[in-house]
Amino acid sequence: MLQTDYDNGIPAADLLGARWLKSQRSNSQGNCVEIAELPGGQVAMRNSRHPEGPALIYT
Repeated sequence: MLQTDYDNGIPAADLLGARWLKSQRSNSQGNCVEIAELPGGQVAMRNSRHPEGPALIYT
């Protein structure tokens, strides 16, 4: 069964199958946020410098 409800602060590495997107306008130092649409319609956001770290989940 596909998980559709996630807790805020979940490790981004635990969001299996998430397709992370970064803006084409992001800077070369890697100081960016990345977003991923989750199966339940939520949106996850993570720090590109710490891709394994916590993700913020928005509804």
